Amino acid sequence: MNLKEKPVILVATRGFWNERELANQEILKNQFEMVQFSDMKVSAEIAQRTVALVVGDALVDRKFMDLFPNLKTIARNGTGYDNLDLAAARSKGITITRVSGLNAKPVSEFALGLILALSRNVLPMHENMLKGVWQKRCGKSLSEMTVGIIGLGSVGLLLAEKLHALGVGKLIGWNRSRRPPVLNAEDKYGLKLAELPAVMSVSDAVVASVLLTPETVNLIDKNLLLLMKHDSFFVNISRGAVVDEEALSELVVAGKIGGVALDVFSAEPPFGQPFIKKLMEYGKNGGNVILSPHSAFWTKSTEHEIVLKVAQNVVDVLEGKLENAEII
Repeated sequence: MNLKEKPVILVATRGFWNERELANQEILKNQFEMVQFSDMKVSAEIAQRTVALVVGDALVDRKFMDLFPNLKTIARNGTGYDNLDLAAARSKGITITRVSGLNAKPVSEFALGLILALSRNVLPMHENMLKGVWQKRCGKSLSEMTVGIIGLGSVGLLLAEKLHALGVGKLIGWNRSRRPPVLNAEDKYGLKLAELPAVMSVSDAVVASVLLTPETVNLIDKNLLLLMKHDSFFVNISRGAVVDEEALSELVVAGKIGGVALDVFSAEPPFGQPFIKKLMEYGKNGGNVILSPHSAFWTKSTEHEIVLKVAQNVVDVLEGKLENAEII
């Protein structure tokens, strides 16, 4: 088949594009033309041949879907899908897939690293050393800490497992549902289930690991943040919009929360937002602040696994094997 006759997979995420040859060799088998785009503009000819869209965090709404008359599936190159207009896709008969579970291991590892770095004041001491300042700071050991996990999906439960193995003092958690793995977490990891106010008020470190849905937007509001201990830490590896970022920054800068680590933000990159400017300035001046560019999931092995699963989701949908695809 001539290249110009092949159906097109439009790729709007760098991770998949960088590993497209792996996807082609292992799954796609030269059946498709893969086209990269980053400015949300494609030619009419490409739009006509596009049957699948692979997307990361870019917004995909009805207006954008309307550009592709033969679009059959949108494959999310990750877990969250708050950037996708599900209702529009369903009304147009477009199947949306995602990849969940594969990123749980690296994200839970990253979250653990953030907890350890905050509890031992690693970043403030590092910044001081770069300035030629020899200043020790006393920290907390895991064994004396209560860690609260908000959201006990695959990431939250893996984090609980790791913390338990390392001898954390206590584990407490909240989850919207009480499915069996959540209920079993007490026997396996000693994790006590509680309501949000209790988790926020007793924890030395609070980790947000919930999926962003309409129900979890601003789930952790100012009233809940005010319940935190003044020497406790807040870690977010879920989505920025699950927490009141402005209130969080105000409380951290005021010393009413002991430290913060954010890998996700409601707007990415976040640099134009007032709250991030406060945290950046506070961190530069010795505050216990860790900021990273939504990278908790990104390891080489995980990227390969995700790329192959995304490609398989595309093929399964196009071949009508919907029972094999991870459909939202």
